[in-house]
Amino acid sequence: MESESLMQPLGSGGGEVERAIHASAPRPERRIARAVAVQLSTVEASPSAEKTFTENVSPHGARVVTKQPWKPEARVLLKSLESDFQSQARVVYCQLLPRNNFAVGLDLFSPAAEWGKPC
Repeated sequence: MESESLMQPLGSGGGEVERAIHASAPRPERRIARAVAVQLSTVEASPSAEKTFTENVSPHGARVVTKQPWKPEARVLLKSLESDFQSQARVVYCQLLPRNNFAVGLDLFSPAAEWGKPC
């Protein structure tokens, strides 16, 4: 069973932000640049839900821009605000971006049939 700390966004309290963690194995499918409005939250749908957008997507993953960092291996809930799609996902990496934003790589547990319109 996962610990409670893995289920929550990283706090801003003095901890060092995790840098991007990328697997050395090639990605099994190509990601497509698409900005899709989404909501990202813990699986408990806590008040920490954030409305944001994707940078790129594939049927089994997405890169999402967030205002808060998320711990790698955390389980999250991703909901499209443009369709009925939603899926639990695993945080693969969390990368610090300019202006205190973060890029979060997600591995979706349920494949997305369609992500909306291309950018």
